[in-house]
Amino acid sequence: MKIKRKLRIAYISHFNYGINKYGISQYNEKYLKYMSIKGHQIDFYTLYPFKPNYSLNPLINYVFVKHLPKNPFYYSYYFIKLPFIIDYDKYDIIHTTGGSGIFLKKIDFVTYLHYQKFRISKDYAFFHYLPIKIEIRKANHIIAISRFSKQQCLQKESRNNNISVINLGIDCEIFKSREKIPIRKSLNLPIHEKLMIFIGFLTKRKNPFILVEIARKLRLLNLKAKILVIGNGPLKAPLFNTIKSLKLNSYFLFYENVPQIELYYNASDLALVPSKLEGFGYPYLESAASGIPFIGFPTGVSPQIAREGFGFLAKNEKDFVKKTIEVIQNPIYFNDLGHKYIKNNFSAEKTVNQTERLYFRYLERI
Repeated sequence: MKIKRKLRIAYISHFNYGINKYGISQYNEKYLKYMSIKGHQIDFYTLYPFKPNYSLNPLINYVFVKHLPKNPFYYSYYFIKLPFIIDYDKYDIIHTTGGSGIFLKKIDFVTYLHYQKFRISKDYAFFHYLPIKIEIRKANHIIAISRFSKQQCLQKESRNNNISVINLGIDCEIFKSREKIPIRKSLNLPIHEKLMIFIGFLTKRKNPFILVEIARKLRLLNLKAKILVIGNGPLKAPLFNTIKSLKLNSYFLFYENVPQIELYYNASDLALVPSKLEGFGYPYLESAASGIPFIGFPTGVSPQIAREGFGFLAKNEKDFVKKTIEVIQNPIYFNDLGHKYIKNNFSAEKTVNQTERLYFRYLERI
């Protein structure tokens, strides 16, 4: 029997990857937006506070679990408190992301990002990754965010065959091809130089120091180009100091937060995505939708996008630098072709539609 009623959903998350000015990640933001448009009532449980005017949508109720200073009990407090404040009987679906439901009595769905070795370190990663590993063994169904993510989950984490691949999506009304020169003028960027863009949290996993090797090659070949580095993180200061010590400052422009990230893609000629581990990878989609290629490694959805001709995959770091220089010397632009492909295959609305259908199929079986 088809279930047509609106759902009451407990959506639980503490991860903060790619958070915007409201303290909410891209993935969560799109989920909340499109699920509420469909009329589903969502209680969103999170560690992170929101600005009161973030959403006037009465279908979304933000439940802010008390924030603690970052220490070994930072996540533990959240995990332990959640089961006592959630009324399981009032929800049709319990959906968790980021290892947030370790002590919950029931988890219907868990979103799986990618495999990470848990380790005890100064950033308490042990207390973050271990709950994820426990959580996915408890869930009735796992949602992998890419084929790569599913493969990792099966190999490293769980033999649970109840795994569905639902790719993440982007807002294709925002990311699209635009004319470069007017945008560069409006952003006060160089008009006649080639521009490359790197977007991401500056950590070891994102591999930002490869940008230094690219800049050294640009100087060696006397090529006029700049790398826009948009992001923050623990490696920002070491990266900046390395660039300064090698006198490569003229090849870089640093930004922490920009209000309209899509315009920086439009102003650029090439996206650099040197991370060797991505469960998904928004920059692959954002660059293609904006009409420019990316250089990356085979991880997340990069092979899928590159196979369609919208990016290039490197074999190693030396090859990454080589391919970057080749594209800068011979630019390639897709105009609307990349946007059409991404819209048809990776729109945020499509992601949520698939998630909704999965919810209904699950409820029909129980």
